[in-house]
Amino acid sequence: MNVKIKYQYTRNDYAALLRQIYYSGARKIVFWVLVVGIWAMVAVGIVYKFVTTSEYSLLDFVLYSSVLAVPILQPFLIHIIARITYSSLRIANRAVSMILDDFGIHTTLGEIESRLPWSEIRRLVQTPEALFLFIWQKQAFIIPVRAVADASKLAELADAIRAKLPEGSQPQ
Repeated sequence: MNVKIKYQYTRNDYAALLRQIYYSGARKIVFWVLVVGIWAMVAVGIVYKFVTTSEYSLLDFVLYSSVLAVPILQPFLIHIIARITYSSLRIANRAVSMILDDFGIHTTLGEIESRLPWSEIRRLVQTPEALFLFIWQKQAFIIPVRAVADASKLAELADAIRAKLPEGSQPQ
């Protein structure tokens, strides 16, 4: 295998990575369990407050509405976080060059180069928008679909990478 990939790292790539880190697997389940629990507590609080008193303060309204807004805003949180933090990244709006060969991944970002063997890849995640090659829990190489010809080429590349990964890695 000798595949060359070049693309511009964008805020959408960063948002996709954040979605994989924070909204996948057990974290997504824990988030929704917490949201349902908080909603239940808020609902009990609202009912109790309305049944036992006839006075309502602005503080009550602000507290209840802010708690209720979290699950409504949840789909937008990643984009908000990405918008705020993206510009501080060293990789922001820079050209990324990758060579995937039999040894591993050779990346170039400006004057920074790195070489990583396949044995260091801990997890491969394939989504419709990109491939994520995780080296740590919150660090990954991203290969967006726009960096290859089309989604079928990305799927072929994912299969070739899976063949190179060590047996202990967790392809998803």
